[in-house]
Amino acid sequence: MPLTLVQFEYAWEIHAYMRLAGIYYEEENSTYPTSKVGGKLPFLKDNCYVVPEDCALSYLMKNYTNLDLDFSEAERSEISIMTYLLHSVGDAIYRKRRWGNYSTMKSVLHKLYTPTYGAFNAYLYGVENYMEYTRHYSALLKATALKDDEMLGVLESLYACLNSRFAAQKEPDFVYGYRPSSLDAALFAHIAQIQEVPSTLQHIIDSYPELMRFYERILDAYFVHNRSEAESKPSTNCFVQDMHVQESNPRGCYITRKEPYEKEEEEPEQTEEQIYEKQMEKQSAQQLKWKIALSAGVLVLGIGTYMYL
Repeated sequence: MPLTLVQFEYAWEIHAYMRLAGIYYEEENSTYPTSKVGGKLPFLKDNCYVVPEDCALSYLMKNYTNLDLDFSEAERSEISIMTYLLHSVGDAIYRKRRWGNYSTMKSVLHKLYTPTYGAFNAYLYGVENYMEYTRHYSALLKATALKDDEMLGVLESLYACLNSRFAAQKEPDFVYGYRPSSLDAALFAHIAQIQEVPSTLQHIIDSYPELMRFYERILDAYFVHNRSEAESKPSTNCFVQDMHVQESNPRGCYITRKEPYEKEEEEPEQTEEQIYEKQMEKQSAQQLKWKIALSAGVLVLGIGTYMYL
């Protein structure tokens, strides 16, 4: 049995990671947001294993392909920090604006949920999400001691940083040039969700054209590029039916790495000096990681202080 992604809403980030990594999988669409087998959707089924959404990417990295393996320690630290900000701040603001605003929630339910699931079930689902994400957003504000506009300032600073990185590259296929990473999957998924409900953050992200070009490149290359092929199969997920999104295709013409993984070779015995040098390099990389994390914290604090003044 092949790897299977079971979903209710379209699981953009998991889809993007597997396609960037070249992992073939099947998708299974459910008419309910929960399942007796795996609980809350989405989740992965891999033979006898059921992997929940929170563990899906780490499971794929460990058991299939780790997109971040080729990067340096400093680059992996950057990937980790920016992905964390997208997952925490970006997702919190998006979810709050999608479900926390009554008029937006009403239009989302009418457009995306009511035609398929009926008005009553759609309303119950909307109320459940409103309560969940409002509680989550309030907890995040309390934990970070930031206000709404300060949270948005942090997200816009991240947008500006990524937009500048793309603009500075000659061939900006991905955040780090020609090599995809888990950050690319997270960023693409974040922008793709905004396209579903443009009233959330579309007016802000439109100010960063390189991010929109990145989204369109990934969408065309990995999701809709093979729609003219005879063996291509459109996704049956009702949330993306108007986008011509295709299911995973083992013969699809995906963008591949220009530099494949290096094969591990047996290392010769090392002298004490070589061992010491490696230990010092590892220590320096760890110190650099902490400096990057500290700089990110100072940036967030600075933005908050500036906006408060």
